Amino acid sequence: MQAAVLPADEAERLQTLRRYEILDTLPEQAFDDLTLLAARICDTPIALVSLIDQDRQWFKSRVGLDTTETPRDLAFCAHAILQTDIFIVPDALEDARFRDNPLVVFDPLIRFYVGAPLITADGHVLGTLCAIDRRPRQLEPGHAEALRALSRQVVSQLELRRSLKLLERSFSQISQAQNTLASQAKELQRSNKALEQFAYIASHDLQEPLRTIQAYGGILKDESEAVLSPSSREYLDYMLIGAARMSTLVSDLLAYARVTTTSQPFEPVELGQIARNVMADLKERIRETRALVEIGELPRIEADPLQMHQLLQNLIGNALKFHRDSVPPIVQIQGRKLPGNEAAGLRADSNRYEITVRDNGIGIDENLMGRLFTPFQRLVSREQFEGSGIGLAICKTIVERHGGSIGLRSKLGEGTTFIIELPATHPKSAVEA
Repeated sequence: MQAAVLPADEAERLQTLRRYEILDTLPEQAFDDLTLLAARICDTPIALVSLIDQDRQWFKSRVGLDTTETPRDLAFCAHAILQTDIFIVPDALEDARFRDNPLVVFDPLIRFYVGAPLITADGHVLGTLCAIDRRPRQLEPGHAEALRALSRQVVSQLELRRSLKLLERSFSQISQAQNTLASQAKELQRSNKALEQFAYIASHDLQEPLRTIQAYGGILKDESEAVLSPSSREYLDYMLIGAARMSTLVSDLLAYARVTTTSQPFEPVELGQIARNVMADLKERIRETRALVEIGELPRIEADPLQMHQLLQNLIGNALKFHRDSVPPIVQIQGRKLPGNEAAGLRADSNRYEITVRDNGIGIDENLMGRLFTPFQRLVSREQFEGSGIGLAICKTIVERHGGSIGLRSKLGEGTTFIIELPATHPKSAVEA
């Protein structure tokens, strides 16, 4: 008996075989059907789907044979995988490679063997679909082509089985990821609730002593201003201004915390109506500054109505605040539907809108624009304009929560245009977030 030499690609072949995760698996009907067809076509008592492992041949499917594997050095298939076409042994007793093989001399008494190699798409031969008889014979005309066709179907079943395994694994990973996300979402909700409660308590506990300082400071100023020295009156004014500033800061902090932790379900909202409501809220400031606010055509989108109100109020309020001396503010709010991009494979009809808020105010130095949406970043002195520097950070958070983006164009001394891009609708999951 002559042992078969190893294929030139043995290491890669074994690695490919392992990737199919087929060895030592239970019988499967798809493979058994192909093995039965091979036995019927070749009219042999034995047929096998044989896979050649490192030191054994293992049978994924078998007809007429009880054993599930044999040593590789006894396997006819170990010789068959050295070629890429049908391997035939008409009479094993007449073949020097097999005449003293225990599988020939003893049970199952192999005389005739024909094996069609199982060749993967990358050219590795994993084993054979073979037919075996206990008597010498020749392969009938047409049987070789039939075996080749069946061997290709065996490989197709291997590929299909592997793809299903990968798909199952992917589904399992997706399911695990979904469970993890659901768990993280619940934990985030708990954290947001805790943060919201903390912000409320902190703001309440901080506001109370501030209100006390402001109230009693005001009384002290009214009742004792005449007897206080100039320096004492100045100190008292500093105290009241500082308390008012701290009160504003705490209120703004609470507003920022509410944007990041509290939200309403998305619903259809008319941005034009919200802009008009904002104008009503700001009518005193509009009157004081002699401002002209023009509201163009604005879209109807799915959004949190309270946050949209806050977004437009912050932007319009800033335009009214940061105006040039002796130049009445002009604020223009416009909307347009963004075009699609058919060249990029997108719909011609876009699902997104652009909202612009343009003013003729003091403008922003381009070197400072990168800091604009960071909380507590003030680009002008407090003596010039009051504020905590948190309003635009709130705007950015609101826009991003709605799946949009915010940017700006500005020129110092000529005005600023804020550009907001928002989707018209949202997936159900986003609406419920």
